[in-house]
Amino acid sequence: MSDDEQKKLCGRIDGLKAAHFGLESPDTWQIFQLPGHPGFYYILNPFSHGSGYYWCQRCVLDYPCQPNVCNIDAHHKRSEDRLWDVHRSMREDGLLLKDSPLMKLHWVTLGYHYDWDKKVYHRDRKSGFPGDLAGLSQFVAQALGFENFRPEAAIVNFYHMDSSIGGHTDHSEFDLSAPLLSFSFGQEAIFLLGGETLDVRPVAIRVRSGDVMVMSGPSRLSYHAVPRILRNSQCRCGSVAGDRQGSALCCCWLVPSSGDIVGLPPVRCAPSGWEGVGRDFQLLIDYMHNSRININVRQVLPPDGVFPTDDRMQ
Repeated sequence: MSDDEQKKLCGRIDGLKAAHFGLESPDTWQIFQLPGHPGFYYILNPFSHGSGYYWCQRCVLDYPCQPNVCNIDAHHKRSEDRLWDVHRSMREDGLLLKDSPLMKLHWVTLGYHYDWDKKVYHRDRKSGFPGDLAGLSQFVAQALGFENFRPEAAIVNFYHMDSSIGGHTDHSEFDLSAPLLSFSFGQEAIFLLGGETLDVRPVAIRVRSGDVMVMSGPSRLSYHAVPRILRNSQCRCGSVAGDRQGSALCCCWLVPSSGDIVGLPPVRCAPSGWEGVGRDFQLLIDYMHNSRININVRQVLPPDGVFPTDDRMQ
């Protein structure tokens, strides 16, 4: 995207609000488009130093809590204990990471809960959509010119080093003119972007922690896949924070922010119940050394905000 195009888009929003969501000012973002894939936007990590761990802890500490739905619900009745609390207890008891429920957590749905069997949404299968994630998504969407985007559903995918997702399209929403937003944190991934049919040869993109992808227009219905998760290489700021196993997290992810992120106290940007830079923070680092989190946000309803009358989706 040219500088003039970016200024025209990003100049319409209040850049000062970016820090509220852990973002740099939009006029500094590096936004790219792909030839042959109109409507696809790629933003190189627009997050400020330290804000990555805020969004990761929201995904592992809060978003898996009921009434949100996760893959574990299909096999086990969850107790009132948070998965994170069970994970912490197991680690303190010296149990292996692979036995933790967090390693069995593959997805969580927020807002309208996607019906994986019927590939539809239901009017009455819905819980509250997180306000911080809604604000982040609307801000990014508005920066790209999608003024009326309404975050109504999200799927949080938890990848581990042997995870993958095959080629698919996201076509169950009622308004396919609204964009799909994708936020990635943790380890890297190969993302394949194809076309509206499987005949189109896909483009391979290496997605790093903090990168944002937006699929809109003709690209909204493009096939896409994640065939492989990769260990982090060097982060864009020129350094990495590694451990004895050789995995790495970008140092920007580890440095606490001095800004006010989503209305929480500066530096220790964490909700109540989170122990910040103590044992919980170290446990989160250990988890993210072997994991990638992707949050994809979409608008479900048509522009009038009314759930369509359709017997398949009641």
